[in-house]
Amino acid sequence: MNRFILIPVLLVGVLTALTYDDYDLEIGVLSVSIFLLFFIFFHLDKFKKKQEEAKAKELAEVIKRRHKKEEARAKKEKARVKQEKARVKKEEARTKKEEERSKTAEKLRLKEERAKQVAKQELIKAKKEIERTRKEKARKDQIEKLRLKEEREKIEIEKKYGSEMLKLFDQKEIGIGMPFQLVEKIKGTAYDRKRQVTKDSVKEDYKYGRRQNRQGNWSYDLEVKYEDNLVISFRDL
Repeated sequence: MNRFILIPVLLVGVLTALTYDDYDLEIGVLSVSIFLLFFIFFHLDKFKKKQEEAKAKELAEVIKRRHKKEEARAKKEKARVKQEKARVKKEEARTKKEEERSKTAEKLRLKEERAKQVAKQELIKAKKEIERTRKEKARKDQIEKLRLKEEREKIEIEKKYGSEMLKLFDQKEIGIGMPFQLVEKIKGTAYDRKRQVTKDSVKEDYKYGRRQNRQGNWSYDLEVKYEDNLVISFRDL
């Protein structure tokens, strides 16, 4: 409270005392005014101190409430941070688990891919082996077929022309009296045919082993003469 408020109080007391005609009354009023003046003067600091204490208490309460709010907010923020850390940790664990699952899936995929490649290679190998076996069997069958054919042919030659002709045929040689068919089997295709027909016989000349020389002309290895389809002579060329 402002001390200047004492001046109007004092003036009101003096003026009031002056309005009375009775001297004792004026003294009494003036005395009361002075008493009130001193009472207010001495109690003003106490009143001001109480106001300041009330304001300080109110401010302390405000600060306390604010501090509580800050503590609550800090606690809430701490809980939020903790929750966020837990969420991040959980997310990291999920990500790690997902990565491990992806790695496992990739390993399985690579394993399956390798298994497929191995199976494919084994299948190709098996197919090649089957094809090789088939070709080998076909080759053996062909050899056996040719062998049986040669055997039958030899039996037929021996039966038809005798064992001497069969011996020459086995040695891939020709001889006098050998029929044209056997010579052709031994020496191949006959070329440059020359034929002479008489009353008693048919004479023919053939050449075998044809090849082309450097001049582009045909040359031969052997000349064979036949009479009635049998060899009567032969010579190298």
